[in-house]
Amino acid sequence: MITDAQNQFSAAQAITADAVSTNDILLTTVTTSNSYGPGQPLYAYIRTTEAFNNLTSLAISVRVSNDDFSTSSDVATITIPLASINTVGQEFAVSVPNKIGKKVRLFYDVTGTAPTTGKVSAWLVSEVPAVNQFTYTA
Repeated sequence: MITDAQNQFSAAQAITADAVSTNDILLTTVTTSNSYGPGQPLYAYIRTTEAFNNLTSLAISVRVSNDDFSTSSDVATITIPLASINTVGQEFAVSVPNKIGKKVRLFYDVTGTAPTTGKVSAWLVSEVPAVNQFTYTA
């Protein structure tokens, strides 16, 4: 698996409340396109860089837009229970549908008590190691 700064959503981003990823990724400069095309599947790959506490679960949504996110929609969401993110180095992946918008970002949705610790790094990648691939809801 190859990761790089151009395809990074979050770099050790603290998640202490609902938040969007630090970075948006531009998939195409064509505003009328809603697909990056057939071929290689893409994934949002997420890794904990600091253990989470307090929350019940963390939902991570793949959010897309054809503008600067004044309008957007979530195309995939995974929900991860605290027991799965209360240690460093936990890895997760969610398949990104190929019919999406011009830009993509992640949205982190905290359920339960707001955590005082917890950080993630996340990338858009074309392959993932054998990690927890949660079923997503569109």
